[in-house]
Amino acid sequence: MRWQTDRNRAELGCDPELAFVHNPERQQADLATRLRAAFAVLEERVHAGHLSSYGVATWSSFQEKAFTVQQLDRLAAEAAGGDHHLRAIQLPVSLVMDQHAAEALRGTGPIAAAAELGWDVHASAPLHGGELPRLATPEIAELIRSGATVAAACLTAVASCPGVSKVLLATGNPAHWIDALAATRAEVPRDTLRSTAECRACQREPCRARRRPAVGRSGHVRQPRHDATLLGGGPYLTQADTVSGGARDDGVPNYVLTRGAW
Repeated sequence: MRWQTDRNRAELGCDPELAFVHNPERQQADLATRLRAAFAVLEERVHAGHLSSYGVATWSSFQEKAFTVQQLDRLAAEAAGGDHHLRAIQLPVSLVMDQHAAEALRGTGPIAAAAELGWDVHASAPLHGGELPRLATPEIAELIRSGATVAAACLTAVASCPGVSKVLLATGNPAHWIDALAATRAEVPRDTLRSTAECRACQREPCRARRRPAVGRSGHVRQPRHDATLLGGGPYLTQADTVSGGARDDGVPNYVLTRGAW
Protein backbone atom coordinates (compact mmCIF):
# COMPACT_ATOMS: atom_id res chain seq x y z
CA MET A 1 0.00 0.00 0.00
CA ARG A 2 2.80 2.42 0.81
CA TRP A 3 4.57 1.66 -2.45
CA GLN A 4 1.37 2.06 -4.46
CA THR A 5 0.38 5.37 -2.90
CA ASP A 6 3.90 6.73 -3.40
CA ARG A 7 3.83 5.62 -7.02
CA ASN A 8 0.46 7.29 -7.55
CA ARG A 9 1.79 10.56 -6.17
CA ALA A 10 4.82 10.37 -8.43
CA GLU A 11 2.79 9.64 -11.56
CA LEU A 12 0.16 12.27 -10.82
CA GLY A 13 2.68 14.89 -9.80
CA CYS A 14 0.49 15.90 -6.87
CA ASP A 15 -1.11 14.57 -3.72
CA PRO A 16 -4.31 12.63 -4.57
CA GLU A 17 -7.56 13.81 -3.06
CA LEU A 18 -8.90 10.25 -2.89
CA ALA A 19 -7.46 6.74 -3.14
CA PHE A 20 -9.56 3.59 -3.47
CA VAL A 21 -8.82 0.12 -2.19
CA HIS A 22 -10.02 -1.87 -5.19
CA ASN A 23 -11.92 -5.17 -4.99
CA PRO A 24 -10.76 -6.23 -1.51
CA GLU A 25 -13.22 -9.13 -1.65
CA ARG A 26 -10.65 -10.99 -3.78
CA GLN A 27 -8.61 -11.47 -0.60
CA GLN A 28 -10.16 -14.68 0.59
CA ALA A 29 -8.31 -15.04 3.90
CA ASP A 30 -9.13 -12.79 6.87
CA LEU A 31 -10.62 -9.93 4.88
CA ALA A 32 -11.30 -7.78 7.94
CA THR A 33 -7.67 -7.93 9.11
CA ARG A 34 -6.37 -7.06 5.65
CA LEU A 35 -8.77 -4.16 5.25
CA ARG A 36 -7.90 -2.78 8.68
CA ALA A 37 -4.20 -2.93 7.82
CA ALA A 38 -4.78 -1.20 4.48
CA PHE A 39 -6.82 1.51 6.17
CA ALA A 40 -4.06 2.03 8.73
CA VAL A 41 -1.53 2.72 5.95
CA LEU A 42 -3.93 5.09 4.23
CA GLU A 43 -4.49 6.93 7.51
CA GLU A 44 -0.70 7.32 7.76
CA ARG A 45 -0.67 8.86 4.31
CA VAL A 46 -3.45 11.26 5.23
CA HIS A 47 -1.66 12.42 8.37
CA ALA A 48 1.55 12.86 6.35
CA GLY A 49 -0.33 15.21 4.01
CA HIS A 50 0.02 12.88 1.02
CA LEU A 51 -3.67 12.04 0.71
CA SER A 52 -6.95 13.73 1.63
CA SER A 53 -9.19 10.69 2.01
CA TYR A 54 -9.71 7.12 0.87
CA GLY A 55 -12.48 4.74 -0.08
CA VAL A 56 -13.37 1.20 -1.09
CA ALA A 57 -14.17 0.32 -4.70
CA THR A 58 -15.87 -2.98 -5.36
CA TRP A 59 -17.73 -4.82 -8.08
CA SER A 60 -19.62 -7.37 -6.03
CA SER A 61 -18.75 -7.13 -2.31
CA PHE A 62 -22.02 -5.60 -1.22
CA GLN A 63 -24.08 -8.02 -3.30
CA GLU A 64 -22.12 -10.97 -1.96
CA LYS A 65 -22.27 -9.56 1.59
CA ALA A 66 -18.50 -9.70 1.95
CA PHE A 67 -18.86 -6.60 4.11
CA THR A 68 -21.27 -3.74 4.77
CA VAL A 69 -20.80 0.02 4.91
CA GLN A 70 -21.20 -0.14 8.67
CA GLN A 71 -18.43 -2.74 8.92
CA LEU A 72 -16.13 -0.61 6.76
CA ASP A 73 -16.83 2.38 9.00
CA ARG A 74 -15.96 0.34 12.08
CA LEU A 75 -12.75 -1.07 10.57
CA ALA A 76 -11.59 2.40 9.53
CA ALA A 77 -12.25 3.72 13.05
CA GLU A 78 -10.23 0.85 14.51
CA ALA A 79 -7.38 1.53 12.06
CA ALA A 80 -7.36 5.25 12.85
CA GLY A 81 -7.89 4.89 16.58
CA GLY A 82 -10.96 7.11 16.39
CA ASP A 83 -12.03 9.54 13.67
CA HIS A 84 -11.03 8.29 10.24
CA HIS A 85 -10.78 9.49 6.65
CA LEU A 86 -12.75 6.79 4.85
CA ARG A 87 -15.05 8.97 2.79
CA ALA A 88 -16.29 7.05 -0.25
CA ILE A 89 -17.45 3.83 -1.80
CA GLN A 90 -17.52 2.87 -5.47
CA LEU A 91 -19.89 0.27 -6.89
CA PRO A 92 -21.63 -0.49 -10.20
CA VAL A 93 -24.99 1.19 -10.77
CA SER A 94 -26.91 0.81 -14.02
CA LEU A 95 -30.19 -0.43 -15.46
CA VAL A 96 -28.53 -3.86 -15.62
CA MET A 97 -26.89 -3.89 -12.19
CA ASP A 98 -29.78 -2.14 -10.47
CA GLN A 99 -29.99 -3.95 -7.13
CA HIS A 100 -28.33 -1.19 -5.11
CA ALA A 101 -30.31 1.55 -6.87
CA ALA A 102 -33.54 -0.27 -6.04
CA GLU A 103 -32.40 -0.53 -2.41
CA ALA A 104 -31.52 3.17 -2.34
CA LEU A 105 -35.04 4.03 -3.48
CA ARG A 106 -36.29 2.18 -0.39
CA GLY A 107 -33.73 3.91 1.83
CA THR A 108 -31.75 0.70 2.38
CA GLY A 109 -28.53 -0.87 1.08
CA PRO A 110 -24.96 0.42 0.75
CA ILE A 111 -25.78 3.62 -1.16
CA ALA A 112 -28.23 4.83 1.48
CA ALA A 113 -25.90 3.75 4.30
CA ALA A 114 -22.93 5.61 2.81
CA ALA A 115 -24.99 8.73 2.14
CA GLU A 116 -26.20 8.69 5.76
CA LEU A 117 -22.58 8.79 6.90
CA GLY A 118 -21.87 11.70 4.56
CA TRP A 119 -19.67 9.63 2.23
CA ASP A 120 -19.46 10.09 -1.52
CA VAL A 121 -20.95 7.29 -3.61
CA HIS A 122 -19.20 6.77 -6.97
CA ALA A 123 -21.35 4.89 -9.49
CA SER A 124 -19.23 2.85 -11.89
CA ALA A 125 -20.19 1.20 -15.20
CA PRO A 126 -23.34 3.33 -15.68
CA LEU A 127 -23.70 2.03 -19.25
CA HIS A 128 -22.63 -1.51 -18.28
CA GLY A 129 -19.39 -1.44 -20.20
CA GLY A 130 -20.94 0.48 -23.09
CA GLU A 131 -23.51 -2.27 -23.71
CA LEU A 132 -26.66 -0.53 -22.49
CA PRO A 133 -27.24 1.69 -25.55
CA ARG A 134 -27.61 -1.56 -27.51
CA LEU A 135 -29.47 -3.52 -24.86
CA ALA A 136 -32.05 -1.09 -23.53
CA THR A 137 -35.13 -0.25 -25.57
CA PRO A 138 -36.58 3.07 -26.73
CA GLU A 139 -39.65 2.24 -24.64
CA ILE A 140 -37.73 2.17 -21.37
CA ALA A 141 -35.88 5.34 -22.39
CA GLU A 142 -39.24 7.03 -22.97
CA LEU A 143 -40.40 5.89 -19.55
CA ILE A 144 -37.33 7.37 -17.88
CA ARG A 145 -37.31 10.67 -19.75
CA SER A 146 -39.50 11.53 -22.70
CA GLY A 147 -37.58 12.39 -25.84
CA ALA A 148 -34.20 11.25 -24.54
CA THR A 149 -31.91 8.85 -26.36
CA VAL A 150 -31.43 5.43 -24.82
CA ALA A 151 -27.91 6.29 -23.64
CA ALA A 152 -28.95 9.62 -22.17
CA ALA A 153 -31.93 8.09 -20.38
CA CYS A 154 -29.80 5.31 -18.86
CA LEU A 155 -27.26 7.79 -17.57
CA THR A 156 -29.84 10.19 -16.22
CA ALA A 157 -31.39 7.32 -14.27
CA VAL A 158 -28.04 6.51 -12.63
CA ALA A 159 -27.30 10.17 -11.85
CA SER A 160 -30.78 10.55 -10.31
CA CYS A 161 -30.39 7.61 -7.95
CA PRO A 162 -30.73 8.96 -4.41
CA GLY A 163 -27.37 8.96 -2.64
CA VAL A 164 -25.21 8.77 -5.78
CA SER A 165 -22.87 11.76 -5.84
CA LYS A 166 -20.46 10.90 -8.66
CA VAL A 167 -20.58 8.88 -11.87
CA LEU A 168 -17.43 7.33 -13.37
CA LEU A 169 -16.88 6.86 -17.09
CA ALA A 170 -14.45 7.48 -19.93
CA THR A 171 -14.44 9.10 -23.35
CA GLY A 172 -11.90 9.62 -26.08
CA ASN A 173 -13.60 12.84 -27.19
CA PRO A 174 -13.77 15.77 -24.71
CA ALA A 175 -16.45 17.40 -26.89
CA HIS A 176 -18.84 14.72 -25.68
CA TRP A 177 -19.05 16.52 -22.34
CA ILE A 178 -21.19 19.20 -23.98
CA ASP A 179 -23.66 16.58 -25.17
CA ALA A 180 -23.56 14.93 -21.76
CA LEU A 181 -24.45 18.10 -19.91
CA ALA A 182 -27.27 18.92 -22.31
CA ALA A 183 -28.66 15.38 -22.16
CA THR A 184 -28.54 14.75 -18.42
CA ARG A 185 -29.37 17.92 -16.52
CA ALA A 186 -32.97 16.83 -15.92
CA GLU A 187 -33.81 14.79 -12.83
CA VAL A 188 -35.85 11.62 -12.95
CA PRO A 189 -38.62 11.59 -10.29
CA ARG A 190 -38.30 8.79 -7.77
CA ASP A 191 -41.66 7.33 -8.75
CA THR A 192 -40.39 7.04 -12.32
CA LEU A 193 -37.20 5.36 -11.12
CA ARG A 194 -39.29 2.89 -9.15
CA SER A 195 -41.40 2.14 -12.22
CA THR A 196 -38.22 1.63 -14.24
CA ALA A 197 -36.88 -0.82 -11.68
CA GLU A 198 -40.16 -2.74 -11.76
CA CYS A 199 -40.21 -3.07 -15.54
CA ARG A 200 -36.49 -3.74 -15.97
CA ALA A 201 -36.92 -7.45 -15.24
CA CYS A 202 -39.29 -7.85 -18.16
CA GLN A 203 -36.92 -5.88 -20.40
CA ARG A 204 -33.81 -7.91 -19.51
CA GLU A 205 -34.48 -11.13 -21.41
CA PRO A 206 -35.50 -9.48 -24.70
CA CYS A 207 -32.39 -7.33 -24.44
CA ARG A 208 -30.10 -10.32 -23.91
CA ALA A 209 -31.66 -12.04 -26.91
CA ARG A 210 -30.41 -9.23 -29.10
CA ARG A 211 -26.79 -9.54 -27.94
CA ARG A 212 -24.33 -10.13 -30.75
CA PRO A 213 -20.62 -10.94 -30.56
CA ALA A 214 -18.28 -8.00 -31.08
CA VAL A 215 -15.13 -8.04 -33.18
CA GLY A 216 -12.03 -6.93 -31.30
CA ARG A 217 -9.19 -4.79 -32.62
CA SER A 218 -7.17 -7.85 -33.58
CA GLY A 219 -10.08 -9.30 -35.55
CA HIS A 220 -11.04 -12.02 -33.07
CA VAL A 221 -14.61 -12.34 -31.91
CA ARG A 222 -15.37 -11.28 -28.35
CA GLN A 223 -18.49 -12.64 -26.72
CA PRO A 224 -20.52 -10.03 -24.79
CA ARG A 225 -19.87 -10.08 -21.05
CA HIS A 226 -22.59 -9.91 -18.43
CA ASP A 227 -20.02 -8.92 -15.81
CA ALA A 228 -18.33 -6.12 -17.77
CA THR A 229 -15.99 -4.01 -15.66
CA LEU A 230 -15.22 -1.32 -18.22
CA LEU A 231 -16.46 2.19 -17.60
CA GLY A 232 -19.28 3.47 -19.76
CA GLY A 233 -18.52 5.53 -22.83
CA GLY A 234 -20.29 6.82 -25.91
CA PRO A 235 -21.63 10.19 -26.97
CA TYR A 236 -23.70 10.69 -23.81
CA LEU A 237 -21.89 10.38 -20.55
CA THR A 238 -23.43 11.51 -17.29
CA GLN A 239 -24.92 14.30 -15.27
CA ALA A 240 -22.34 16.75 -14.05
CA ASP A 241 -21.66 20.29 -12.98
CA THR A 242 -17.89 19.98 -12.57
CA VAL A 243 -15.35 17.72 -14.25
CA SER A 244 -11.91 16.47 -13.23
CA GLY A 245 -9.84 14.30 -15.51
CA GLY A 246 -6.87 11.99 -15.80
CA ALA A 247 -5.65 9.43 -18.31
CA ARG A 248 -5.61 5.66 -18.57
CA ASP A 249 -2.59 3.71 -19.75
CA ASP A 250 -4.11 3.54 -23.24
CA GLY A 251 -4.32 7.33 -23.44
CA VAL A 252 -8.12 7.57 -23.14
CA PRO A 253 -9.07 10.23 -20.59
CA ASN A 254 -10.84 9.13 -17.41
CA TYR A 255 -13.19 11.55 -15.74
CA VAL A 256 -15.07 11.83 -12.49
CA LEU A 257 -18.20 13.88 -12.91
CA THR A 258 -19.57 15.52 -9.80
CA ARG A 259 -23.08 16.80 -9.52
CA GLY A 260 -23.25 20.01 -7.55
CA ALA A 261 -26.36 19.51 -5.40
CA TRP A 262 -28.52 16.55 -4.40
